[in-house]
Amino acid sequence: MDVVIVTGASTGIGRQVCIKLLERQPLSVIAVARSSDALQTLQQEAEATSAQAGHHGQLVPIAGDIANPLTRTSIITAATNLGQLRALINNAATVDPAGPLLAPSTAEWHSIWETNFHAPISLISQCLHMLQQHKGPRVILNITSSTSQQPVPGFGPYGATKASLNYVTRALAVEYPDITSIAFYPGVVDTPMNARAMDVARECQEHAQKTGNHR
Repeated sequence: MDVVIVTGASTGIGRQVCIKLLERQPLSVIAVARSSDALQTLQQEAEATSAQAGHHGQLVPIAGDIANPLTRTSIITAATNLGQLRALINNAATVDPAGPLLAPSTAEWHSIWETNFHAPISLISQCLHMLQQHKGPRVILNITSSTSQQPVPGFGPYGATKASLNYVTRALAVEYPDITSIAFYPGVVDTPMNARAMDVARECQEHAQKTGNHR
């Protein structure tokens, strides 16, 4: 059975991707997120959906932070044991630190880069050989954001990490043409992270307007 890895799987886009994958194809989906309870609920729903569709796929939950190398090792071990890796979907991300561009500490900058950039790159590197062994289409899908192209108040660090991930995606397409590498912009989606993002953006926009009026 083909294997697909989905990070950030417990809520929002990642959760729906897992359910839809198992609804449409017989797959082993490795779902990665920090909340083990949310993953357990997702596993029950996704596998029930797969069974109703006649596919009888499975969802393999891995609870952990992708910024932790041990979590990434668990992902690779599971993928190796389950079958042929067909796709890696890098969806997990954080918007924190959100707020004025120069407010975050050095440690906070490092933290967002670790989650949004270094962890996906590490997974891509570790998955590359397995993807190349797959006999059908091979896909690396990086979920990105319009903030990588157009700055939004309050999301400088987040946009910077996504812009870098966009570049790496294009470079992968050039250097590894045997694998389809895609940076996907989903637009504004009603997720818990985006709800908070909109609040922060409004606050920073108001702050910018007040600052401009004082010049």
